[in-house]
Amino acid sequence: MTATSPSESTATPQPTVTLTPSLTQPREVNRRDRRASRDVNITMYVTSWCRFCREARALLNSLPNLKVTIHDIEQNKAKGAEMLAKTGGQGGIPVLDIEGAVIQGFDAAAIMDVIGLARTRVNPSGRR
Repeated sequence: MTATSPSESTATPQPTVTLTPSLTQPREVNRRDRRASRDVNITMYVTSWCRFCREARALLNSLPNLKVTIHDIEQNKAKGAEMLAKTGGQGGIPVLDIEGAVIQGFDAAAIMDVIGLARTRVNPSGRR
């Protein structure tokens, strides 16, 4: 039995990896990535003087891939009535309708949770 010096390599050689052209091209985004980046439609009912409405707007502005429609319920009484119909007559603001899920008041964690759930569902047009 002979001893090997530290400079001698006794390890087996590593296999050579050759990439085919299809593996070197940018890959298509996988399904989970597409869902995470799909646009979420949000309708928001606000007033100009509401501090929580401003905070909700700031949160939504900081997030990617949202299509937000904002209605000032003092300027548009019909939208105020629409908001009341969605909340069962409750008048607190802001109200966010995130693809059918209605959140009344500003709760950042609840808003983020519902947006996350909405991203994983099939949107109304049938696309993820």
